[in-house]
Amino acid sequence: MEEIKLHCEIIMQILRDDYGRQLEYRGIIKDIYDIASQITRCEDISEIPEVNWIGLIRNFVDDTTDYTSPVIAELEKVSCLSQSSANKCNNKCDNKFIISF
Repeated sequence: MEEIKLHCEIIMQILRDDYGRQLEYRGIIKDIYDIASQITRCEDISEIPEVNWIGLIRNFVDDTTDYTSPVIAELEKVSCLSQSSANKCNNKCDNKFIISF
């Protein structure tokens, strides 16, 4: 759970640094920030909200046109870790995101 929280904090920091002004308005940047913030407050893996991670990443890329943002890699890590932890797979991630643009 701590590793998931760490990646969420990284996401939040990147969004503050790269998209700070957009955090004031509704949209995918704020949505991602809010989800990451919510996860950092979770005490247990079971409290993590259900998220369509691939859809979230696609929306982020659609809105920002930033195909190489580190936010994408961090979202993939959070997705992978939260799914692996929830399935008790020893935190090994077998899921590989293949998103073609």
